[in-house]
Amino acid sequence: MTRSRSRKTPAVPVGANADLATLAFTAPFVIASRMTGMWMNMLSPTAKGDRENSMMVNEKVLAGFESITAMNLSIAKQMTDAAMAPLSGMTPRQFDPQLVFAASLRPYAKRVTSNARRLSRKS
Repeated sequence: MTRSRSRKTPAVPVGANADLATLAFTAPFVIASRMTGMWMNMLSPTAKGDRENSMMVNEKVLAGFESITAMNLSIAKQMTDAAMAPLSGMTPRQFDPQLVFAASLRPYAKRVTSNARRLSRKS
């Protein structure tokens, strides 16, 4: 006999799972490559190494801003959908923080993936 659950726990969106996996497996490679490059640039500074180091910092700042923007847009979309639902004859959906989490991860996962691709070509 199966017992129905009265309360469903929301699953993490599929995109968030993929982004978490990307970050878990790709970020260590990117960090190791960047740390190696920073050490090599410290030992014998080059203009290319300096550009890479400044690009690394700029990318993190931009990804942070992009993540905050994506979170705010996700919240605004959910609130707008909830406000417009009665007008279209639908029942409003409950606010889902998992969607906000998924939106906040996306910019970082995109940057880590592109960095891993670019850094692997260098070696």
